[in-house]
Amino acid sequence: MIQLPGSPPPVQLPTFGEVYKVAGHIQNPCDKKPNRRALVVGVPGDLHGRIRLVTRTKDTDRKGVPSPKDPAMGFDLDGVWGHYRSVDARLWVPPDIVYVGVLYPDIVEEICRYYKIIGTVS
Repeated sequence: MIQLPGSPPPVQLPTFGEVYKVAGHIQNPCDKKPNRRALVVGVPGDLHGRIRLVTRTKDTDRKGVPSPKDPAMGFDLDGVWGHYRSVDARLWVPPDIVYVGVLYPDIVEEICRYYKIIGTVS
């Protein structure tokens, strides 16, 4: 693939279990947070699908899966994996997404069980 100067970066689909900072507006038009942490729990087969996410909130009263502080992942406060959302795969480009790391498999499994997520490919 050739990238022309000034053209947008190509879309690179994420991998199940990865955590990203995701601009709030691409996963929920009402979310103004510029860097919402989000766990990838479903990846489409191509760019015409939707990437499924579970986003993290610092609102520990929210129902969901508890998420303790983790400075390595940029979790400065305790929180909750509390919102199940999706993003059009064609919007998965910087600067609206920034890779953070990979969440521990046991936590990913707990989140998927809580949200009844079956299968990682949409």
